[in-house]
Amino acid sequence: MRLFEAFLQEPTEKNPTLTAIAPATAMRQEAYLRHVVVLKIGEGMALPIRYNTPALILNTESMNILLGYFDPADKHKHVKKTIADGDMFLTCGSTRGLRTAEDGSIELVNMFRKEDGEIVITPIVSYNKDNELKIGLEKLVIDMLGANAGGNIAWTQDKTLGFNTFVTNYKTSNKDIGPRVYSVIEGTPSGPSIKYVWDVTPSPVGGVMPDLIETGLPQNVKVKMGGGTPFTFTYNLGPAAQLEISIDPTGALTIQNKINQAMIAIDTAGAVTAQGTAGLGKVEMSPAGKVSISGVTGVSIDGTAGLSLKGAGGQVLSEILANVIQNLMAHTHVTAMGPSGPPLPPAVVQLPIQLGLAKAFKGGA
Repeated sequence: MRLFEAFLQEPTEKNPTLTAIAPATAMRQEAYLRHVVVLKIGEGMALPIRYNTPALILNTESMNILLGYFDPADKHKHVKKTIADGDMFLTCGSTRGLRTAEDGSIELVNMFRKEDGEIVITPIVSYNKDNELKIGLEKLVIDMLGANAGGNIAWTQDKTLGFNTFVTNYKTSNKDIGPRVYSVIEGTPSGPSIKYVWDVTPSPVGGVMPDLIETGLPQNVKVKMGGGTPFTFTYNLGPAAQLEISIDPTGALTIQNKINQAMIAIDTAGAVTAQGTAGLGKVEMSPAGKVSISGVTGVSIDGTAGLSLKGAGGQVLSEILANVIQNLMAHTHVTAMGPSGPPLPPAVVQLPIQLGLAKAFKGGA
């Protein structure tokens, strides 16, 4: 067996197998090592193929075996630390590695080499001998939106401003093509922004994919919270809002039908407004106690058990009307022939009836 320092060559049409070339030295001529096989590290794992990189090829009677790669400078400067005592590395590129230790710990690491050759290792994901899992990431995506999966979770961070964004999607049935519960929680300069969307379309037609969540849901409920509008609850049919309940930064509450604009509003000062379709009928109550009722086609008040209307003096309108009717029933007036008597029929008949109606208006006969 002989050990060659060689370079792997890319396959060609004439030579489709893996080949290595060992440059000529003072002791031998250039050598072509054909049909190179790759050393197997473990089940489903083998050394990577790196062309034009110094490699070690073991030449045997039956085959040429790729053992690994090396840095030619290591032959003269033995200061570079490649692995720690008792550890093993499977490298990926120049900054990633899988590290295993004798105590059973496993780490996915970020690494770089200092000028003196020392390798600095920073664990990204570690699972130690005590079954403790530690993760340090700037972005995380767990995809579970397959036919037999339940959703996905994603986390990202703005490296410049430091704000985090968390997105979650959850399916309630594997028959749905997308998530039923969708949430976004993110930091912004004006404070946290939080949004929840529930797809309540009957199965199995619901569950659109996340990129269509704002416009493609036939029937959904959405809750949004943030600095500009602390709380908004909306019921939607597709992209069209049907009913909305919102609280503004001052604490004022508004309940609004988004189709016909009927609404109820209560502000923080205590003013209350209730209006019908497009504001055609409206009731307004001020914090000072003033009540205004307006209707484009009229105003109707119906009190089957009675109705009591009081003015500034505290008197009930129905009692004032009854007194007026009683005075009319007994009134006399001056004539050329002397004082007149009480009214004659039909007033004598009608006025008592009207007096009874006035008392019934108050709520008692």
